[in-house]
Amino acid sequence: MLEQPKTRPEWLRETTLVSAALPEPPLVRKYAGGQPLDVDQEYERALREETLESLVAAGVTLVWVRFYSGFGLEFEKAEIERVRDFMVRAQARGLRVAAAVQLGLVVPETLLLEEQECHNWLQVNADGQHVLAGGHAAGVRPCYNCEGFLRYAERVCLLAVDAGADLVQLENVSYNLEPDTCCCPLCVAAFRDFLRQQYGAHDEKTRQAGLARFGHNSFIHVRPPAMEDDWSGSSDVRAPHEQEWMKFKVRTLTACLGRLSQAITRRDPECAVGADLLRGRYSLGETLHGVSYPAHIPLVDFVRPARAFSIAHPFSPYGESPGGAPEHPAGEPKSPELAPAYLHPLAVAAELKLAHAFGVAAETSAGAARELKLLMAWGLATETNLGVAPLETGLALNLMHNPFGLGCLAEDGPLGSQEQAAREESMKTVRAYLDFYTRHKAALLSARSLAAVAIYHDTANELFWPATPHGENQELEAKLEAGGWNCEPLYPNQFPDISRYRCVVVACARLLADEAVQVFTRYVEAGGGLVVFSHWGKHDEWGRERAQPALAALLGPDYLDGLPALTPLCYKGEPPKPLQRQVGAGRVAFVSWARSDEGTLAAVSFAAGGAPPWSVQREGTRPLSWAVQAADGTLLLHAAELSLNAPAGGLRCSIACDKQPQQVLPCAPGREFAPVAFTWENGRASFELSAEAAGGQMPRYVMFRAEFQAAQQ
Repeated sequence: MLEQPKTRPEWLRETTLVSAALPEPPLVRKYAGGQPLDVDQEYERALREETLESLVAAGVTLVWVRFYSGFGLEFEKAEIERVRDFMVRAQARGLRVAAAVQLGLVVPETLLLEEQECHNWLQVNADGQHVLAGGHAAGVRPCYNCEGFLRYAERVCLLAVDAGADLVQLENVSYNLEPDTCCCPLCVAAFRDFLRQQYGAHDEKTRQAGLARFGHNSFIHVRPPAMEDDWSGSSDVRAPHEQEWMKFKVRTLTACLGRLSQAITRRDPECAVGADLLRGRYSLGETLHGVSYPAHIPLVDFVRPARAFSIAHPFSPYGESPGGAPEHPAGEPKSPELAPAYLHPLAVAAELKLAHAFGVAAETSAGAARELKLLMAWGLATETNLGVAPLETGLALNLMHNPFGLGCLAEDGPLGSQEQAAREESMKTVRAYLDFYTRHKAALLSARSLAAVAIYHDTANELFWPATPHGENQELEAKLEAGGWNCEPLYPNQFPDISRYRCVVVACARLLADEAVQVFTRYVEAGGGLVVFSHWGKHDEWGRERAQPALAALLGPDYLDGLPALTPLCYKGEPPKPLQRQVGAGRVAFVSWARSDEGTLAAVSFAAGGAPPWSVQREGTRPLSWAVQAADGTLLLHAAELSLNAPAGGLRCSIACDKQPQQVLPCAPGREFAPVAFTWENGRASFELSAEAAGGQMPRYVMFRAEFQAAQQ
């Protein structure tokens, strides 16, 4: 692990991150199967000078290449040399290069040719079988506790650094679902040591902890728990033995990531470290795979989605689809109006906000390819009637939530799957957004979010009760977004910044750590707002049941009177009525899940002490919006249309500000506008961009600048 916070390479802030990825090399695609007949020629074309010219012409600044695929350095030697040559040529044209390194997969039949001990590096499950990587990847997972594998992984990473990589991307960083995880002798021994260090009899503190946790201090013969077949987190993890195994996997990945990150940074402090940690913000993904956002994201400089988790929109009821686009829901009409509900924009926004909350750069696809495949699979659209709408939505979301750049334009070269006319139109759109980002980059990079509401994510709760928090938080965030309350995630390691929020929502936390209870109590007494849903906090971080919910003291006697009506998961009879009360200088509200959306919004409005900090509306719709404040005090209010249809009607906006702006200037890629008239009353500026002022054609994305001094662009 890193002993201190990671120092971020300067080039990440200096470079406008607009990326494209080359296809996987032929050996990877042949091993996986299903490759085209001309796979070798296709890859040769991708490495030519013409590709570099097209990347530069499209405004790309970062190109992704596969540096190591898990077959072994000797077996891949010729391929690595081809990639080295490409990297040199790309950097000569001013491009940054990200070298993707396969960490969570090895191919033993070829790796054994150079590393005879590599059969001891492989994960072995409880049935004595090797753990296959699964998904679209062919290979076996390595053991993250194996010193031989870790040394080899270090060697691969440092080879990429020495080859001149600007970023080393660690891929497939995760475990399979239980019970298909590593139970090899190394992991068994490490698990026993993990338990002894916390609960052994070697000192009085750990001895008492062991007695409280397990009732004993003996872990000499303990083995990993036998989890159910195809366990997918559908139930909570109650047994201490199972809970500690979940923590152990997180700790193991933390140590592995930290070690490799530190090795890369020591070799070259300006070489960034990335990982494919994003698993779909509400996809039941990260904790089940051993990934913990608060533990792992701070170890790297850059995050992007794992490829198997980046297709479906998690706010649809059909969840993730690791194998490809999901089937259209049976019985529903195939109409373009349905399309926005199944696209991914809110998922992209959630992932970008998550990365920004931890101060790292992020990348999600701004390209149209995946969205087009998804919609055409359902018969909702074709390339001809969609135009550049999905592409522009992705670019807009990156402008709103990713201050480092505009995301990934395509997975196989810049917009390469489109026809010539569509590609030219798409590149025109990209260039307009790139020019727009360049002009406003200083403000975007220095900006801090103005979100007033944070949704709390308790680490133990999401680790030991992985299914329900994701679904309930998904539902809540959708309700709040629809009601004008834009949210950010809040994790325990962000408690020092909790005072920047007007309201914190504890939405779905059956397990609530004592530390969190203390922090929330001080926060409310100092003037903050807290919304508690249902009876969460009934259990501590070990899952032990408290006599009453942890936040009952803040909620007061009326809340306690309603407790007999509660069962562990649902209400008997009439749900408890909402509660609102003053506590110290702050406010606390309680509402049950069974109550209406209006009850939820009323609780948040009360706890937050008033209206949302900004509002953007259009006749009949509520565009996706976000607001930030730049270092010079300028307020930036973003508004993006998510519908596939061209936006119709003007935008009516307002934003809270301490003093009257000098002017409010609408800005959009490829468009010029005059300042709009505004009113300023009760600390709030209100203004409108009409369709007439936009020349009858409203842009899909607009950023309003409320300026208080001479603009510095």
